[in-house]
Amino acid sequence: MTSQKLPQPMKIYLAGPDVFLPDALDIGRRKVEICARFGLTGLYPLDNAIDLSTADASLQIFRGNAAMMDNADAIIDAEELTVEEHDLACFETCVTLAATHFATSNRASG
Repeated sequence: MTSQKLPQPMKIYLAGPDVFLPDALDIGRRKVEICARFGLTGLYPLDNAIDLSTADASLQIFRGNAAMMDNADAIIDAEELTVEEHDLACFETCVTLAATHFATSNRASG
């Protein structure tokens, strides 16, 4: 009898502007739970452990979310976007598309 590797659940990056809402963590938890009900693994941007008191917190957020998107099988935004929110979705889309075309350096400039 040969052992077969079970398929891994599809990983879904849960994009959207809701990360800026006061109850963002609760929203993310609910979205991840919905994914789990359908056999999917939800990747919520606020799941990254970021020390917001550091000078490079925004870079940590960027790199953490870019890594999540790179690791995801799909990126979705279940929110209806307003005109003001399109820039946020564009960021996530552009990071995904650029991932194979650009590289970043961790060296300090100067």
